[in-house]
Amino acid sequence: MQEIEDAFVSECRRQGFQPNTATMNQLAIDYAGSVLNGGFIVLPSHLSIALKDAVRDLAQRCPEVFADIEATPNNASITQTIISEVRTRRKRSLPSDWSAVRERMTGITAEMMDQIAQTRQGK
Repeated sequence: MQEIEDAFVSECRRQGFQPNTATMNQLAIDYAGSVLNGGFIVLPSHLSIALKDAVRDLAQRCPEVFADIEATPNNASITQTIISEVRTRRKRSLPSDWSAVRERMTGITAEMMDQIAQTRQGK
């Protein structure tokens, strides 16, 4: 069954879907006792179904258990995307309870928190 699940996930991603746990549970129920043979799922009754047809069938019967894979913008490279994500994370504001937590801290922790506050407020 593991090879059917792996092939199913690969085919889902190829078709632009991301299966979740409910999808995999339904797959296990529908194809219990089946084997994968050359891109076809061979059922215990000796009937077979193509893997791509199995994905389409399950997506039509249970569309709520599939999520569309988000498309990445083609105009940005991976490096540019990561750099922008890092910049966004660095510009985060201080948490709402920062002052209360800071008052309890002493020593090196207090110094580090002061440095964080200075860098975040300075930007």
